[in-house]
Amino acid sequence: MSDPRLRFPHYVGRGVAALAADPGAARFSGQTLSSADLAATYGVTDTDGTRPDFPRYFAEVMAPGRPAGDEGYR
Repeated sequence: MSDPRLRFPHYVGRGVAALAADPGAARFSGQTLSSADLAATYGVTDTDGTRPDFPRYFAEVMAPGRPAGDEGYR
């Protein structure tokens, strides 16, 4: 299984596109937004209909050094 961080460029792009199209985007001025934040705000999904959850994957898999795999994080 490949690294989940490298598998969802369309997901990130859809979130950025939704943010760019939002007339109220100024409310996020000065903030750092993750792809998970954008997905929650705008309801975007990846091309396969999932919402990759990298923050949780990092905390539960990468930080503790567990074997890589995206099952349960998409």
